[in-house]
Amino acid sequence: MFGWHKEDLDLYSINYMHIGKPKFWYSVDIDCNQAFETLAASYFDDLARECPEFLRHKTTLIEPHVLMNANINMHKVVQRPREFIVSRAKAYHSGFNAGFNIAEAVNFALPSWLPVAKEANYCRCEADSVRINMNIFERRIQGDKIDTDEDIEGSVTSMYLRAAEEDQLKMALEANAQANNIQIDSSKEIERLRRLRKAKELKEKAMVRKLVQQYGNKQSDSAITGKSCKGFDKKTKLSQKSEKASKQSK
Repeated sequence: MFGWHKEDLDLYSINYMHIGKPKFWYSVDIDCNQAFETLAASYFDDLARECPEFLRHKTTLIEPHVLMNANINMHKVVQRPREFIVSRAKAYHSGFNAGFNIAEAVNFALPSWLPVAKEANYCRCEADSVRINMNIFERRIQGDKIDTDEDIEGSVTSMYLRAAEEDQLKMALEANAQANNIQIDSSKEIERLRRLRKAKELKEKAMVRKLVQQYGNKQSDSAITGKSCKGFDKKTKLSQKSEKASKQSK
């Protein structure tokens, strides 16, 4: 059996069965993800408190009829030898084997996965959790060269700082909700924080590009006409004084 989970980084997945007994799959409609996560957290609140991404541990089992009773749309598929199963990006799924079989699976990405990956989270209680710094990833696929350790280390550090900031916000929201006996959707507030952060980054990048362009033009003019000419004029005057003194001595 394999518990309810999404793929690492919310990637797509493709599974091919070579031989053996059937494999049973259950999947949740993507538009029901939030309802599914809320339901899972209510059943396993101790795990949710320890790790907001506890479903990525692949240890959570919830019977399909429980989900259907909660109006969570889901589907069942039976996979047999020489058949493929493709899991969509950020799709929750679980299942079991009816017996021994041989199958293989691999994650893959499509261009449509990029915006999904930016919002994907990861388990922070396990040191080997799979994660990608999307800032570096996007810059690489756009052709930017990132060769220095400083570039990579700085970007990774920024990623950890953002994750810590989101964790602190979520804890503060939950504490405030509990103290005031109100309900707050922390996921929406975190999404709002991400949008504000993104808008700030875009604004800062635009300002930096403008300053670099302006400074680059001024620096170019100064380097060619200002400093070089002044230096040349100074050397010329010194040379003229030297020639005049030489003539007077003669």
